[in-house]
Amino acid sequence: DLMVPLIKHLLLLCFIASAIAAKGRYPVAIFHGINDSCDSEKSQAFVNRFGSTVENYARCIEIGDGYQSSWSLDIYKQSEQACQTLNEDKNFHGEFVVIGISQGSLIGRYIVERCNTIGTVKKFMSLGGPLNGLYKLQCGQSEECQLITYVLENIVNQPELQSVVSVGGFWRDIKDSDSNERVSNFLAELNNEKPNKQESYRERILQLESLILVKFLQEYAIYPPSSAWFGYADEKENQIDMENTRQYQEDLIGLKTLHQKGAIKFLTLPGRHTAWTDDELQQLALYLSLIHI
Repeated sequence: DLMVPLIKHLLLLCFIASAIAAKGRYPVAIFHGINDSCDSEKSQAFVNRFGSTVENYARCIEIGDGYQSSWSLDIYKQSEQACQTLNEDKNFHGEFVVIGISQGSLIGRYIVERCNTIGTVKKFMSLGGPLNGLYKLQCGQSEECQLITYVLENIVNQPELQSVVSVGGFWRDIKDSDSNERVSNFLAELNNEKPNKQESYRERILQLESLILVKFLQEYAIYPPSSAWFGYADEKENQIDMENTRQYQEDLIGLKTLHQKGAIKFLTLPGRHTAWTDDELQQLALYLSLIHI
């Protein structure tokens, strides 16, 4: 009877599909970007979509008061607070996923590399994150934006002033790379570019099952756009791919090793910075749930 082996085959396929899906159903910790809060409609929609799609716990982890703190609080202090709040949530005491949106991707990197987590980060997804820094701030013509731009372009290379605005911690002058590595109190440390290398940063990134990097094709806020894929730009503002950066070539944080294992996934969304449709969000959630090595 052909039906018996057919039924067995279908049951086996269902079992494999269920096992793959179950493997991806880790709790999800989400970190929003600048000018946002966990209480916003956008953040709540994001949490609800990921939570319902992966059929597991999803939480946006707030820092300070959300909106104002996202600008005014030192990115290092934001990351420390995020680490503490994460560890206070028992849902993240096992294996879990981290998702960072825009600036939140750098907080996510801190969680992966430096936070003394009780649990273990298995997957990290960055959506439009300035992972390798930011050179231009394209935030509009408001008085607040113009003031922040002035601070970044004129005094951010003084370490004691990098905490004036959060972006100061990952501002990266393409015309003065030596200064970036010397004075940066956040990004250069995460990139393991300081003289005192931290092997633990590399070891922790290499624990990831998947590193998923999402770039927006109509990016306008993150410059250079290649930073979303761990690239950057040279002195003439030519885009540099991840493979041609120092971090990759010297494997300072394990990017080269992860890439050679096939663990880094490069995705694109067609819209502007942090703009997505509900269908695109659901597809990202499904991708994150099912992807495995």
